[in-house]
Parts: sequence; C-alpha cells; structure tokens
Amino acid sequence: RRIQKRSCPTRQAMPGLFFLFVLAQGVTGDRFDINIFNFRLVDLELRWQDGTEEGMFLGPLPAMGSSFHSTFPGHVFVLVHYAEGTRNVVSTFTMDPKQRNYVLEPEPSDAEALKHPDYLRHLSKEKHRVGLEEVLKLNLPEVKVLGPGKETRENGFDVKLWNMLPFPVETFWDDGKGKLTSQVNISEHSEGSGFRTYAGHIFQVKRRNSAGELEHVQSLIMSANQTRYIIAPSSGDGEDHPAYARFKEMVVFEEDYKSRTGLDWKGEYPPRVPIFNIHAAGALGQTKAVKLRQGPQ
Repeated sequence: RRIQKRSCPTRQAMPGLFFLFVLAQGVTGDRFDINIFNFRLVDLELRWQDGTEEGMFLGPLPAMGSSFHSTFPGHVFVLVHYAEGTRNVVSTFTMDPKQRNYVLEPEPSDAEALKHPDYLRHLSKEKHRVGLEEVLKLNLPEVKVLGPGKETRENGFDVKLWNMLPFPVETFWDDGKGKLTSQVNISEHSEGSGFRTYAGHIFQVKRRNSAGELEHVQSLIMSANQTRYIIAPSSGDGEDHPAYARFKEMVVFEEDYKSRTGLDWKGEYPPRVPIFNIHAAGALGQTKAVKLRQGPQ
C-alpha cells in the first residue's frame, strides 16, 4: 500500500480561502495551524462538524499518513471509516490552541501498526520532545519575571535557532552547574530548528572538531521577548555565503513588516504574488477571464 506523506487534503477538497471563511463563522479566537496523524493501517476520511449529519468533507487521511490544516478554537474534526456502506466514527478531536498535534494511535491489538517504522519514529520524536520539556519545566530559573511584565518563569514559549555557520552545530541545555544535559538539536548550515523553552534558561552551542570533541561556539540566554536566535558567522567563517546574505534580507523584511503592520510575518520569503486572486463581482453570475501563469485562459 502506498503511504501518502504530509498531504494537505484541505486544499484538495476546496479553495483554501473559502474553507477558512466557512470555518471562521461564529468563532472567537485566532486561527492556528495543526497536524493530524493517522497511525492505523486503514484509510480514513477527515470531516469538520458543520452542523450537518455527515459533516463537511476535508479530504482523505491515509494509513500512516498525516495532514496539515488551519482551524479555530473549539472546532471539532471527525475521523470516519467507511466499510461496506457503513459509516463508523473512529475518533473526534476538539481544537485547542495549546495543542498543535492530534494523533490517532494504533489499536493496542494491531502488532503490525505498533511496529510500523513511521509509528516508531513518531514515538521516538515524541519521547525526546516530552522529555526535554519536562526537564526544562522542572528546572525553572529563579527569576520571576524577565522582560516587560507579561512572561513569568512558569510560561513556556517557542523559539527558533538559525545556524549560519558553514558547519553543523549542536545545542545543549545548561543546568547552571556546569553540566550540559538534554541535547536540543543538531542544526546544519543555514538551517533553522525550533524548540520550547523558558525565560532565563541557558543553552550552549557547540561544534565537533576533527577529533569528534565538542568545542564552544556560543551561549544563549532565553528571553520571553525574543523568539529567534542566530548563530552568526564571523569574517572568513561563512560571512559572505549567499545563504547568510539572503537570511539578513529576510530579517530586514520581517522587521519592516512588523513595524508597518504590528504583525509577525509568517509567510515564505521572498513573498510571492498570490497564485489565486479574488475579484469583487458587480452582480451574481458575472464572469471574469483570468490569465494563468501556465495554461490557457
């Protein structure tokens, strides 16, 4: 059986802007992104409970597959299995902004699914993520507040680390007693990687020399007011690399966008002209000819 990876059935099922318009009706709260994983060996359908008996079809969710969606707080997604004309609801998920991944676990009696490489890979990532968060949460720094007033030490937040050096680096959490524990990630050149942390925590960035020994690169102290940390190159150490020049352009663009709109830029860079445009219609039934980048009008 072909396993479909990272499919996006929302966009396959209906135009994305219309879908978000429908989902947004009657909700309070901001839109957020989620992932839904199906770790069973049966193909399912994903539906949104829109008040109808069947629910709105969003797309297929294949066996050992996943899908990405934008949604709103309180919405309910349903996983449905159809067999011999019978509709069986397998699971329901209520959307919570604090939860971004929703997982349908294998049946306890399904040995094949439990041993499937994709599910084992998921368990390994989840164990590392949960373990690291628990270690960081149990070792909160003594400071009560860091920054202007909003984030206390009990509040975790997400940060992203960008490695602009021409070699991989490894990031470790510093327990404050000279001991490095809980490796956070390994970042390749010009790669960004994210993790969850707490205000006041310290991370040490290291590189491995030719003998395989760790060498110090940089220390990072987490601030609730900063979500992006850059391991920047120095002269002769990748400073002229095209990837670093492009990254600096991206930073300038994002800061300018933030100053003009008050919002964080979350799209790709450089931004592209929208592929689909919405034109105001003067009356029902009006048609417009649109010239596509590829293909006929």
